[in-house]
Amino acid sequence: DSENENDYNSDEEMEFDRRLLDFFNTASNKDIADIASCTLEVADEIIKKRRFTSLEAVRNVDYRTPEELEQDAANKSKRRRATRKLAGEKVVDACSTMLRGYEAVDSLIQRCENLGTDVSKSIGEWGVSVLGASGELEIADVDHDKIEKSGLKAEKVIEIGDDDSEDDNDESLQIQGVRRKNTYFEEKPSLLAPSLELKSYQQVGINWLNLLYNKGLSCILADEMGLGKTCQVISFLAHLKQMGKKGPHLVVVPSSTLENWLREFKKFCPSFVVEPYYGSMNERAEIRDALSQPDAEFDVIVTTYNLACGSKNDTGFLKSMKFNCCVYDEGHMLKNSESERYAKLMKLKANFRLLLTGTPLQNNLKELISLLAFILPNIFLECKDDLGAIFKHKAKTTDENSHNPLLSEQRITKAKTMMTPFILRRKKEQVLKHLPAKSHKVVYCELSPEQKVIYEKELEASRRTIEAREQGIKISAKEKNSSSNVLMTLRKAALHHLLFRTGYNEAKLKKMARKIMQEEVYQNANENYIFEDMEVMNDFELHRLCEQFEDSIGEYQLDESELMKSGKVDKLCQILPGMKKDGDRILIFSQFTLVLDILERVMSTLDISFLRLDGSTPVEVRQDMIDKYYENPEITVFLLSTKAGGFGINLACANKVIIYDLSFNPHDDKQAEDRAHRVGQTREVEVIRMITKDTIEENILALANTKLALDRNISGEGDEAKAEEANASLV
Repeated sequence: DSENENDYNSDEEMEFDRRLLDFFNTASNKDIADIASCTLEVADEIIKKRRFTSLEAVRNVDYRTPEELEQDAANKSKRRRATRKLAGEKVVDACSTMLRGYEAVDSLIQRCENLGTDVSKSIGEWGVSVLGASGELEIADVDHDKIEKSGLKAEKVIEIGDDDSEDDNDESLQIQGVRRKNTYFEEKPSLLAPSLELKSYQQVGINWLNLLYNKGLSCILADEMGLGKTCQVISFLAHLKQMGKKGPHLVVVPSSTLENWLREFKKFCPSFVVEPYYGSMNERAEIRDALSQPDAEFDVIVTTYNLACGSKNDTGFLKSMKFNCCVYDEGHMLKNSESERYAKLMKLKANFRLLLTGTPLQNNLKELISLLAFILPNIFLECKDDLGAIFKHKAKTTDENSHNPLLSEQRITKAKTMMTPFILRRKKEQVLKHLPAKSHKVVYCELSPEQKVIYEKELEASRRTIEAREQGIKISAKEKNSSSNVLMTLRKAALHHLLFRTGYNEAKLKKMARKIMQEEVYQNANENYIFEDMEVMNDFELHRLCEQFEDSIGEYQLDESELMKSGKVDKLCQILPGMKKDGDRILIFSQFTLVLDILERVMSTLDISFLRLDGSTPVEVRQDMIDKYYENPEITVFLLSTKAGGFGINLACANKVIIYDLSFNPHDDKQAEDRAHRVGQTREVEVIRMITKDTIEENILALANTKLALDRNISGEGDEAKAEEANASLV
């Protein structure tokens, strides 16, 4: 047997070598350079020597740059060194590793396709056609007549009481029949609150989750934001309990949504015992102790990503729980299989993993495989080493016309098709026929005179640095650092001149450093150190410092009118009073907390009541703030940081969304605007993007539109080159 096995392996190796040889005889120079991570000159040398009859012939190809040849000549007189590896050897080894990786992807795709066929067949029995071109199921309702005719409709789902054991041999035959047939059930789970009415697409979602669960396959629920993914998850867990499949279950969420999840559990399934796992170190130790007791009874633990990937005490406790289902909210955080977060969460074992995300699948093979590996780890493990090469690989050419045969459009399309049964995504326009419309508007703002001076100065400095580099002129460390931060610098200049230090010169700072030492907290400080600290602060920060220590340096405060000298602030002053008068309620999103600080002052100047939530807002008070905004229509504005306020929270009481400054990732802004455009919204929603004319913000807007257009099309990773090109055009 071992001889036959060796023969088989030998035949496989020979066949692999033949495919590799064929690649070297047919590939373009760019393809070889990309796959082997070598220079185009080396790839050209290989192409010159074609046609190869063996891999050994490719290995014997060599290429030396003039500099390397010069170095070789200098080394001749020295003691003989170890034999140098030829360029051809390096290329063959690199391409061999990469080709094995991509063939592992193909093998993985095939195995998942076989699993998916079974799922598709079961869904087909619901009267639904499964088309996988987009890589996502889109079923919003089922053909009830077809289910009826096929005789697959379940009797009323039987409930297993708390006294019944899921291990009983005499488990209801009716229930076993329901499971065997993967039947579609039309009733909402009986444990849910009587007031909760599930929409048809949500009932489909619960059935789909139940189907995958019973087949032992994990999945991704990717409904567009605002369609009630939380409600579907809670309903599914309630259904499992009703069917005798108890927990405990784990729900891992971003910090900003933890309180909301706890509230939704209480609202939708009040009988569930839900334990939050968060708090100080001592509080968490108490929770661990209580939940580890033999008589501890609970259904669900809700915790944050930070704690699930945190200290040994936290991760060790969660690993010991042996969860039935693990739910990961904002599951797109797991698209990078090389990250520490991914590795730690992969170690949390569960019978069923469910990822929730509101963003669509990206046209990126690495991300697709990372997500797939997370939900189907057993299949992935066999290919892990071969796939590793792909995850670490960085292509060297970015020509938009280059075509990498191993990263082909067909392979990505096939991967998405294969993933279809495991991903359910419905869009609002598809399922919410009565959801009010959402419109988009770009409002252009002018640079204020103060901003214009700063913007032009920074842009000119950046151009000079680039020209110096191109001419080989040495540049200072300060100039180099300034050049690398040019994108951020220009973005800040497009927002407000107070984000720079122009109003406080060194002479003024020295006086301030001396005078502030009169304050008790600075009495024992070093004046020079105080001055150095002040040097790196911007005008707004220094202005706040003067306000804080009014007795000693209050005289150096800026005039309040300086806060209003910004094109965007000026535009807000024009539009907000009218919105307030019309009864509109407005969400204003910014990437920068310092900008939110300035906007707080602007709201006060305009006499507009507001709330503010950002990453520093304590988790336990966030939901209270959201409730306050809902309950008090007199609060016109909610200031939010795009990251903290853009994920998982419901602010459907607002009907205007202002994106004050764009994110480089347009999906972040999309998440933000969908805080208002979601289930529960009764008014039309207007999304306003504020763009400063003739600045980098126009480039960022163009880039965002390009990325969103790519997402709407099924295309290969070659399209990423276009996105990279758009990125490069920013400066």
